[in-house]
Amino acid sequence: MKLLYHLIPCIVFMINSLYSYEEFIYPVAHDDDLKQIVFLHQKSLDTIELLFYDQASQIITQQLSSFCIPANFRMLPTKNGFSFIDQGFIKIKYFNKRSAQTILMYEPISFISSMNWIDEETFYFTARQGDYYQTFQGNTNSELQRLSYQPVDTLYPNKIGNSLYAIKRDADHQCKITMQPWNPIDFKQRHNDIQPETVMVQLSNKPLCFLKMISDQKGFYLQAPEIKKNYHEVYTFVCHHLVQAADSTWKSDELFSFNIPVKYLHGPERLYESIEPFLPNYTVQDFVYYVDFNETENRFELLEFHIVTKTTKNLTDDFMKKNCLQQQKIFAPQIFDETIYCGIIIEQTKNSIDTQNNFINSMTLYNTNLKVLP
Repeated sequence: MKLLYHLIPCIVFMINSLYSYEEFIYPVAHDDDLKQIVFLHQKSLDTIELLFYDQASQIITQQLSSFCIPANFRMLPTKNGFSFIDQGFIKIKYFNKRSAQTILMYEPISFISSMNWIDEETFYFTARQGDYYQTFQGNTNSELQRLSYQPVDTLYPNKIGNSLYAIKRDADHQCKITMQPWNPIDFKQRHNDIQPETVMVQLSNKPLCFLKMISDQKGFYLQAPEIKKNYHEVYTFVCHHLVQAADSTWKSDELFSFNIPVKYLHGPERLYESIEPFLPNYTVQDFVYYVDFNETENRFELLEFHIVTKTTKNLTDDFMKKNCLQQQKIFAPQIFDETIYCGIIIEQTKNSIDTQNNFINSMTLYNTNLKVLP
């Protein structure tokens, strides 16, 4: 199987800036049937374009109104449109419609995130209700059910089969990873019974986040650092691998750590989606692809981690050289059609003018037997 490298197509319009800042262009999805790559172009925190690149015609089209600020992009299961979260509202944009429609939620919830589709009408997500973040199941008819109801935060939900996997955080900020039956109940229904659950990672003071289950036997999660206020520092995250043993117990294995500058996650220079574009990519069997910030070189390095041998390979120089890149920072690795695509961070300086660029480069780095997971 051939593994290719691509830098996503970039459109950078003429800019005359009075201040130093950065723009971010990065891939978020790929339509296998239409052969289109979807990427976000963040020009500022309140100017974000959702663009579709047609690989055959090499034409880029903007799919949303400039009034939208999209995040959490998801292709619809029917492939006839997509969903996104726009300033706290779940919206759907069908390709045959001019405008996006909002799925109204009449219940007292806020801070919607981690939305994923179950089928063409049903989805699940996390939102805050009262003092806690809970997990809910909704549909396109604005009907809402709850999946969690304990006085704890239920975060980063994953649906595998008929089970709900999530990270639970109590009032003392202690975290654990659990699995429980997928049992949606009416939003207004009071449920005093304790939901049976399997504890996969025991309760501890370690701040856990971004659970990603690959199957009912394997998954990954991150251990977050302490919050820092100095924007010139870096956050160090640790990636862990979850595997269910033959005796049905769960074992957690630390894989690697990676750094992200604080300024990209907090403050005026941050990405609107925060850490989401920096999350490791788990879509290739036995491999993890991620970026790690090298403070000495002032750049992100593209790395490949082999889970079985626990070895790391640095792909940065080959990627930069073959894509004719020099000082740009690459990030947000995604894998579509056995091809690695990366986003770039474009540095803008005072009174600089950048003319429109549209570049597409591809190359074959090596041949291997990588298996992309379904």
